Amino acid sequence: MDAEIVDGDASQGEVGALGGELTGLDGKITGLDGKITGLDGKITGLRAEVTANFVRLDERLTTALDLRERIVALEARLAG
Repeated sequence: MDAEIVDGDASQGEVGALGGELTGLDGKITGLDGKITGLDGKITGLRAEVTANFVRLDERLTTALDLRERIVALEARLAG
């Protein structure tokens, strides 16, 4: 009968230890969730920055192509 009580006590201790481990893991998961949320915000900001850079690049390329067309037209006039 004493062996049963010792086993019961060991089981209680194991359950308590597992509860502590679960609480620790829950804290770590919460911390990781916060980090993921922070990274998501950074990615969103970078995506907006890249999009803005592509818009500026597109505007510059459009201007460059327009200028090239004007230069070709002027060259044609001078040659003719």
